[in-house]
Amino acid sequence: FAICVNNIPERIQKFISAIEADFKVVQEEDLELMTVRHYNESTIDSLIAEKIVLLETRMPQTIQLVVKDVPVMKRK
Repeated sequence: FAICVNNIPERIQKFISAIEADFKVVQEEDLELMTVRHYNESTIDSLIAEKIVLLETRMPQTIQLVVKDVPVMKRK
């Protein structure tokens, strides 16, 4: 399962400590939660440009997205 919480490091670590004996925990940071009411596809396309969509939930008039910036590729 996946959860998305506010970035309060002490609370996050306490929660991870409480569940890590029973679950494999993978923590992602630098994520953004977007909630858009009365959306259209062109608005969504502009919001997710240069982003990776990790989670998407659509309801009739609202969309929620958890996104992460696309990492910048560096050349050697």
